[in-house]
Amino acid sequence: MPATGDRFAEVARALAATRAPLAQARHGPGAIYHSPDVFRLEKERLFMRDWLCVGRVEELARPGDYMTLRLLDEPVLLVRGRDGAIKAFSNVCAHRGVEVATGAGHAGEFRCPHHGWRYDLGGRLVAAPGLDDTAGFDPGACGLRPIRTGAWAGWIFLTFDEAAPPLATHLAHYAEDFAFLRQEDCRLAGTFVAEFDCNWKLIVENLMDFYHVETIHKASFAGPEYRFDTQGRLFRLRPGGGVAAFYDAAPMVFGKQSLFGWMP
Repeated sequence: MPATGDRFAEVARALAATRAPLAQARHGPGAIYHSPDVFRLEKERLFMRDWLCVGRVEELARPGDYMTLRLLDEPVLLVRGRDGAIKAFSNVCAHRGVEVATGAGHAGEFRCPHHGWRYDLGGRLVAAPGLDDTAGFDPGACGLRPIRTGAWAGWIFLTFDEAAPPLATHLAHYAEDFAFLRQEDCRLAGTFVAEFDCNWKLIVENLMDFYHVETIHKASFAGPEYRFDTQGRLFRLRPGGGVAAFYDAAPMVFGKQSLFGWMP
């Protein structure tokens, strides 16, 4: 079996074909979808360094509201503190690494189910049964590890990288382009969760892929040229598979019936 360095060199050579002019370009090599080494690098250099969008502020409306999630096997606890700020912590007890919270809900504190260590909403250790008389034990050094958080337009972001640029810098161009949507004035109306047993890049690529529209979605569109999809988006199909997308001012619709009425 080739060494890790050799496999990366192989992948790098194959990736060069993806940068050719469009008419000569080729798909990326299969290794970028299934190689554990590539995935490890993606986690290390992308997901563990970037700002990641993880929820809406109204999901944590009151002090004590919390939710848990896993990001590439990293357990995370999000909670609105007593000061009203949304905070994120590594969701592992400082003692034995057991998760101190599960699911989502409302709590006054978090208690590790293994040995009963208790943490307040700010991640501070407030009780460690049986350790009061232990020489050198410092509760102040045993809190939940904080994770950097930020918010923009009602969206909660976090980053595992203490050296990452400020969220405002990271989102500067996006905010400039999409501020007109006034997402801070919107509220979460519903959620849809789907788990896909595939590499994360396949989801991203499919969302950008209009080549499949005329084949897979042929029955869901009406009219020979201009067609709506089930979310109210209007497409114009062009000969040869090209697609132009147009959006009107209506909210998301299903079955051509609006669920929420017009946005203000």
